Amino acid sequence: MSEPTFDPVPALVALADGGVDFVVIGGIAGRSTARRIPPTISTSHTRATRTRLGPVDILASPEGSTTYDRLTADAKLIEVDGREVRVASLDHLIAMKAATGQRKDELMVTEYRALADEIRARE
Repeated sequence: MSEPTFDPVPALVALADGGVDFVVIGGIAGRSTARRIPPTISTSHTRATRTRLGPVDILASPEGSTTYDRLTADAKLIEVDGREVRVASLDHLIAMKAATGQRKDELMVTEYRALADEIRARE
């Protein structure tokens, strides 16, 4: 029996309602694009945790990313259940995915670049 599909909305709502300053990256950001991480967490690069709302990965310094200030400045604001949530820009997502060197991420980079080109052509 497979696990149910993860619904990120309750987790994003909980983070926003909790006053957490975050930018969404990864698959959730790519489909749409954490208050700063506390010092106890920011000293490590990644912390994967399971919450009652599902899995949450906290990345203090994702590979290929820029500074947090630049990431937030370039982020797109989206509405999630009445809350504003920052999502990493496609350009930052491309840089982070490209830096992993993983085949699955290379495929996403190709997809993200095509999407970015399409968006720029419309602007």
